[in-house]
Amino acid sequence: MWLSWTVGIVTAIAGLIIGSFLNVVAIRLPRGESILWPGSRCMQCGHPLRSWDLVPIFSWLALRGRCRYCHAHISVQYPLVEALTAAVFVLIVWHFGITAETALLLVESGLLILSATVDARTLEIPDTFTFSALGVALVGRTLLLWPAIFNVLLTGLGSLLFFALLGRLMRRLLGREALGGADVLLMGTAGFLLGWPILLVAVLVAALSGLLFAFVSRPFLPEGEKLIPFGPFIVFGILFALFLGQPLWNLYMQLYM
Repeated sequence: MWLSWTVGIVTAIAGLIIGSFLNVVAIRLPRGESILWPGSRCMQCGHPLRSWDLVPIFSWLALRGRCRYCHAHISVQYPLVEALTAAVFVLIVWHFGITAETALLLVESGLLILSATVDARTLEIPDTFTFSALGVALVGRTLLLWPAIFNVLLTGLGSLLFFALLGRLMRRLLGREALGGADVLLMGTAGFLLGWPILLVAVLVAALSGLLFAFVSRPFLPEGEKLIPFGPFIVFGILFALFLGQPLWNLYMQLYM
């Protein structure tokens, strides 16, 4: 018990630190800025931030979401990404134990959270993020599941092809892009990471959560700002299916098959 609590606390702290780093990457890389230099600064007044201003979650809470120096609002993105990363890391270690698969899923979940954060901020995910997530899922699953790899390979490749064709069809029918290239790559990542049939759970959860959010939030969006990023909902579907996909699929099979 003591060991499990120790592992959980260490994992949570690591998740908070990595979540803080993901925030830096999500803000700087899309702007073409270095993630190493200069050091952390207030985005409003440019004042350098000290170490006690950068403690994940706690600094934001202590400062009540405002800069210590100019009192400008600090985005809630910072504590949310830090808390989410820590929570997902702890769940992965708790659910999968200390294994090679856990290492793969920790790296993959970080890339997915990063992609979702950037999409929510900019409505666009750099190819570097989505191709990295896809590559990690493909290579990791190939190494871990070899030689029983065919399910994952077929599911991943089939997912890429299906959603690429679906995206083109939706663009023709709607006259605008409804499923972008980054979304297709995230769906391919889901296929490689989850395999069949758990991919279906991820797709269903992503679609339903995206539609629900669109329905609830659309009346409150400013006029002319009707675009809603789908990437965060794909990532939510993947993470949901990672933990609950198999039990839900088993329940479905028991009830209807």
